Amino acid sequence: INVQGKGSVTKRVVPGKSTELYPSGTVIQLEAIADTGWEFVRWYGDIESTENPIEFEMLEPMSIMCVFDFTNKDKIFIPDDNFERALIDLGLDDRMDDNVYLEFIKDIQQLDLENKQISDLTGIEGFEQLTSFNVSNNQLASLDISQNSFLDVLYCNGNNLTELDVSNNLLNALVATNNFLSCIHASSIQMWGGWTDDNWLVADEGVYASVDCSVTDQDRT
Repeated sequence: INVQGKGSVTKRVVPGKSTELYPSGTVIQLEAIADTGWEFVRWYGDIESTENPIEFEMLEPMSIMCVFDFTNKDKIFIPDDNFERALIDLGLDDRMDDNVYLEFIKDIQQLDLENKQISDLTGIEGFEQLTSFNVSNNQLASLDISQNSFLDVLYCNGNNLTELDVSNNLLNALVATNNFLSCIHASSIQMWGGWTDDNWLVADEGVYASVDCSVTDQDRT
């Protein structure tokens, strides 16, 4: 008996005591019990059914999968196939359908997507608790992390960024080399708190941080 999702399966011999080995002809009952926030969907494998519980006669070795799904099926749109494939590889998604369940990603704190050929990070807003994010060496022309308010460490070097706004983040470390940046939009708290020291911002020569990137560094007094 295997389980997909969050829940458990109880086994009973009908009638008699449950064991792992059964005399041929024994009638078995399986009952799916979903965890909170999940619901039973179906059985598949050697038994195909949506009934719960189910009873069947044991005549040979059998393999059965019990599938549970979310009761709250909020999804986040992921249009970039390389982004979604990376999430599947990390076990955070289960199929290529341009969506990921919010339940899978909302509590993730660390995410490493280095060198995945990603060009669009639409959907990153669903990582509500993200604190450390590595998206180095991809193909990003833009990066919107405005809704990842807990983000503390960001590696976005080796992309095609021309603008970068980190004013809504808690950043204590930012590596943004090998882009096309001239100014990084920071918050007043970051600037006046001394967060532009080398241990906070690592960028190419001439790149500066400012609360107003419309004013060039050369125009400042």
